[in-house]
Amino acid sequence: MRRIRLYIDVDGVILKAGHLFGRRGDLVAEDVGEFLDWAAARFDCYWLTAWTMGGQTHEFRSVLLPRLPPVAKKIRIAPWKRYKTEAIGDGNFLWVDDQLYSPEREFLLKHDWLDRWIEVDPAERLLQPVREEIEWRRARLFDAPPPPARPSRGKRRR
Repeated sequence: MRRIRLYIDVDGVILKAGHLFGRRGDLVAEDVGEFLDWAAARFDCYWLTAWTMGGQTHEFRSVLLPRLPPVAKKIRIAPWKRYKTEAIGDGNFLWVDDQLYSPEREFLLKHDWLDRWIEVDPAERLLQPVREEIEWRRARLFDAPPPPARPSRGKRRR
């Protein structure tokens, strides 16, 4: 069975709102290491972030990745140019992001995939609620349904 792809945004998911590098109070989600270790063990993970728009990865690799746990370097970068949905090839995915642009929402709606997008609160400092939502969506969308109940075998007629 194929592993599900998990697309992970950075701003608003890993980096929290209102904080910039180099300033007191920089804020990376408090449990980012635990979250990324968990995600990498269960999914094919991809960064899907404005930091890598159009294949520009120098700033992402030189500024952001050194500030994250080592597992972050093992996560692949999803290619896209204008809209993040360009990276999505089929419905075998979940996506955590704090916002969608209208064309991205329309793309997901057109393919009946909007339920694969998990909206993240950019002010929430912990990723545990995101992890719980990912687990719930994975179970609902991708886990095989239980086998049907066996028909009861009544007494046979002779």
